[in-house]
Amino acid sequence: MKRNVFFLYLLFAAFFLKAQVGVLNIEEDAAVAKLMEIYVNNNNTNTKIKGWTVVVTSTTERKVVEDQKQLFLNQFPEIFADWSHDKPYYKLKAGAFKKKSDALKLISQIKSSFPASYPAQDLLDISLFIEN
Repeated sequence: MKRNVFFLYLLFAAFFLKAQVGVLNIEEDAAVAKLMEIYVNNNNTNTKIKGWTVVVTSTTERKVVEDQKQLFLNQFPEIFADWSHDKPYYKLKAGAFKKKSDALKLISQIKSSFPASYPAQDLLDISLFIEN
């Protein structure tokens, strides 16, 4: 009985309570505004992010890496692949991943055809991560 009366009292009190309504004005410090502007401009000009890729092959001969790229794209046309020149090596890199585990999944798919492939951390173009 006491429990029911207490519950009714709470219900009645909650019904008649009214929330305060007001306006909150926040004034931003000029230094904070300037720092935010610098931060936004820096992020707009930065087109690279840290990620993971799979190095399919690495060689000092450009012709070999171009042939390997064509072979890779014939076998795996749905996977992005391109080569780069990191002196003195030409590297064929495939995929763009945020996590190393995703790069390892790709390696397990291609390992039979490309046994020398390995995961590598890289600065990747942000456009590779944007899905249309």
